[in-house]
Amino acid sequence: MDYQLLNQLALACHQGPVDEENRLWQTFLETSKDAFNAQYVTLLLRPPSDGDKGVVLNVFAPYLDTYHSYRGHYYSQDPLVDLPPGKALCLDEVVNMDEFRQTDYYQNFLYQVETEYILGVDFEDVSGFRGSLRLTRSRDDSNFNGDDKALLEAVIPHLVLSIEHYSRRVNLETHLAAYQAAFDQMALGCLVVKPDMQVQSKNQAASLFLNERRGLAIQPDGRLQVGTRAEHKAFSALIASMLGSLESYEAADESLEAAEIYEQNSVNAFRIQTIDSLVGVGLLCRVLPPSSTPDASPSVVIFISDPVRPKLSTTRLLEQLFGLTHSEARLCLLLANGATLDEAAQTLEVTRNTAKTHLSAAFAKTGVARQPALVQLILRSVASIG
Repeated sequence: MDYQLLNQLALACHQGPVDEENRLWQTFLETSKDAFNAQYVTLLLRPPSDGDKGVVLNVFAPYLDTYHSYRGHYYSQDPLVDLPPGKALCLDEVVNMDEFRQTDYYQNFLYQVETEYILGVDFEDVSGFRGSLRLTRSRDDSNFNGDDKALLEAVIPHLVLSIEHYSRRVNLETHLAAYQAAFDQMALGCLVVKPDMQVQSKNQAASLFLNERRGLAIQPDGRLQVGTRAEHKAFSALIASMLGSLESYEAADESLEAAEIYEQNSVNAFRIQTIDSLVGVGLLCRVLPPSSTPDASPSVVIFISDPVRPKLSTTRLLEQLFGLTHSEARLCLLLANGATLDEAAQTLEVTRNTAKTHLSAAFAKTGVARQPALVQLILRSVASIG
């Protein structure tokens, strides 16, 4: 076996998830094409089916429409299906070639694109996910041999591991996006900053708050400015104290006493005075210990609770949860966002008596008897993160 070639293929496998989003594993596919002297190399991560084009990655040479024909029609006729995981097989090991050459798949697909030889391997990860890799050669080339099969089988574990890492990353990003969307719906801003106050990331609610420049701002050098000069100094001292507790905890080999101090100081609150709110804006700060990555360092996540910004943005969930009419849900939404009954009636362009009727109906449907209890019920319900 050519171990230098195997090393090139393995490196290309692990580069797959960090390729540009629209070129996932293209470096690996291109390297495989050259390594195996292949006409086509196709990686199937999700097979095509009715209504789903699947995830089919390919190196196009020389026919681009081959990809679309296979994906849209001929995949269902592919004879190399359900192979033993990890075992590379040639087409002539699976079918009788004389009979196969008479099929529609061969005559109207493979023959048209000058494909004669196919080498395939299926793979499966620990979660049960199955994928496949197919390499082809034209009629003018020779068939794949035992060395080709051995090399392909040796690189498959690297490909499986690379796909597992990519799936974990995508799942994590999906979960984080869901959490971030929930924070946005609750008008809960979220910032992540380094110890020097450099802003690493922020969600949409935090961006809106920063754009309004109501006590928080990002300086030209990327550092977070909190409130007035005095407030910023006090906030910086608070963060330094929190990080100091983390350092003491780590220096003491995570002793029980240091752990208790760290637990007491890892979460703290801070309030910024603003001109548009008597209660100001609350900041909840939590130290995030460094991860095990090479460039790891502690960071601080800052949650922004803004009493001015409305917390709810949809009536649909209120209607579904409590059986409210659209008008009743709109009234409850306004009340939950801080409006008085008179202000809500004005916004809805109804009389105060009509608003009171809607409110009475909402009381009956939610099982509460007072307006503060109704507001509290809505804010604690899943509608507040819908």
